[in-house]
Amino acid sequence: MKIHYKKTRLYGNLIIGLLWIGIGTYSFIENEMYRWYEFIYVLVGITYLFMFAYEFSNQYITIKNGTLQLNILFENKKVQLKDVKDIISFGNSYILKTDNKSIRINTKVIEKASLIKLNDLLKDLKVDWK
Repeated sequence: MKIHYKKTRLYGNLIIGLLWIGIGTYSFIENEMYRWYEFIYVLVGITYLFMFAYEFSNQYITIKNGTLQLNILFENKKVQLKDVKDIISFGNSYILKTDNKSIRINTKVIEKASLIKLNDLLKDLKVDWK
């Protein structure tokens, strides 16, 4: 099961990336001398496009074979659902705690239908909610 990012987050990254690349390209075309910050515009745009592609293909959370994996760029965290002892609901996030690690899930970036699925899954765990 995949827990999806909100579409506004995904396509927001795409639009911002294209805008930065457009600004950088326009700067290259318009000026005869290239300045170092013009390359930064394009680099920032490429970074946003890379973030869009990564988040679009992997989505926020993958749940497979009893393992919850948080797919964040440069940081993938995993936790076995059977090992979860406590779930703390704090503001716009859930913190899943095991004996030796914890994972924070930001619910603001989750699509509504996926959030309902996640809530149902977490309620089925029969652990302490705080």
